[in-house]
Amino acid sequence: MSPAIPNATRPISRLDRPWTSASTATVVGPLHAPTRQALVEAIARTAERWPESRLGWSIDESGRRWRRPAPAHLDAVADGMVTDLDADPSLDYGRFLTGLVHDKREDRPLAFSVGHDHVALRMSHAIGDGRALVALLSRLLETAATGEPVPFPPRPVMPPFVSALGDFFGRSPKRVLAAARAIRHAPSAAEVATRPWSPQRVTLYQRIPGELAAEVRRWRKTSASGATSAAVGLSLVMRALDLSGVPISPEVRVLYDVRRYLPAQYPELHGNFSVGLLMAMSAAMPAARIAELIARAGAVGRPLTALGAGLMFGRRPPASPVTAPLRPQAELAFTYLGRPLPIERLPWRAGRVPVWSGSVQPAGPQGLTFAVTETGRAVHLSASFHAGVLDTGRIGHALTLMAADPIAVLNGRDSPRPAIENLGV
Repeated sequence: MSPAIPNATRPISRLDRPWTSASTATVVGPLHAPTRQALVEAIARTAERWPESRLGWSIDESGRRWRRPAPAHLDAVADGMVTDLDADPSLDYGRFLTGLVHDKREDRPLAFSVGHDHVALRMSHAIGDGRALVALLSRLLETAATGEPVPFPPRPVMPPFVSALGDFFGRSPKRVLAAARAIRHAPSAAEVATRPWSPQRVTLYQRIPGELAAEVRRWRKTSASGATSAAVGLSLVMRALDLSGVPISPEVRVLYDVRRYLPAQYPELHGNFSVGLLMAMSAAMPAARIAELIARAGAVGRPLTALGAGLMFGRRPPASPVTAPLRPQAELAFTYLGRPLPIERLPWRAGRVPVWSGSVQPAGPQGLTFAVTETGRAVHLSASFHAGVLDTGRIGHALTLMAADPIAVLNGRDSPRPAIENLGV
């Protein structure tokens, strides 16, 4: 059992509450990893000095309040948050991440594993989004290495949504009308034949090697002028799924970091401040057009209005469906985390390919979430979905195509190169 937490509760904010039933997982390595004890001490000392790190926090039975451990319990709580890794994650990153998301260690919202030159964590999405995950992991590893707790930002005085709303729309009231015109609603679900289902979340992983990733970057400059790396990544995913016979919904959910709307002087924000934007997209759409759609949505403040709608109506996690379509259509979600400087600065093992990848919660039975990350010159791809609904073989084939010959996929043809082994479940 977890140590008793006799005091210090706080309401879970509306930004975090919709995510209490969702979880993410990540793994980094090979690197000069801390010992288990060093990581335990880093957690305890950071939680003591910087409580807004959310380290050691738990969620009460109602799912509406944080429970914060009393100082006397921090060492015991931290000790229960870290285990030694039994197996080397590099043997199969996809299978490792699949196992990690099902690790319900005493229902802790945050749990770490360390060993075999790797560090992994499973995190309730209520703790924070991808940006928060990067900050949490990198700062803890630095603290474990130096023994000095790295600072975390304090709780903001001004609520972030209010601050972002005032800064963006206050500077140009005409933006309000433009944002209202850009509001999109999820299409009504069509009547389809269904069957009972239960969650069976899995994650598959592949890596685009550095030399092929460099070809993709050249392709973006020569064949997709104006496209961002994120847009090229999304185009690559949609085209690979199309080539592999995976039907996807015409509405793609693109993750957008709303922090970019905060005033320049606003303090660093730890927690959730991202939103998924529904956009009409297809495999045939050029990468430059994808980039244009995302940029246009950002320019009119659509992420702010979408987040505002979530704050008004999404006070609780959505109920999980009890049925799935007999003929499923993948509901694609895409998140591009790129190459954050804190990840680049991790103490990677020389001569080894650095890996940073994760598993992101798929939304419902037809959910298919792709996460794209980068380390050095390589690009890492992960796909998370429910194996009992979507076709694991076809999704695995799409990942293999992207890793073996991404340029062929971007140009809309199957790969002439030999297929490589699929690293997944």
